[in-house]
Amino acid sequence: MDIYVDNRGIRISIRIPALSERIADRFIPDKTASTDAKEIASMEMVYYTVSAVALYALSDWILNRIEIHRGKRFEHRTLIFFGLILALALITFQVIQRLTGTT
Repeated sequence: MDIYVDNRGIRISIRIPALSERIADRFIPDKTASTDAKEIASMEMVYYTVSAVALYALSDWILNRIEIHRGKRFEHRTLIFFGLILALALITFQVIQRLTGTT
């Protein structure tokens, strides 16, 4: 793994010998990226944040409805909540990726 520091910021380069693949600037945005790409990335963060808050509230509401219908609370409520929010998040985040055109 190589770490470079220059006037554009920190660059991390990882070389995987078997694949001879270089992963650079994957997690650190480049300051020279186009304005459109920056706007898309910032809007994407807003979409994910808003959907995460909505999914939290929706999962809690669904779990409460199930418990009311059942007549008592689940013993392992947090695990069921986690399963609910995980399933909803995977679906929602996939939809966001398809709508924004990112991979």
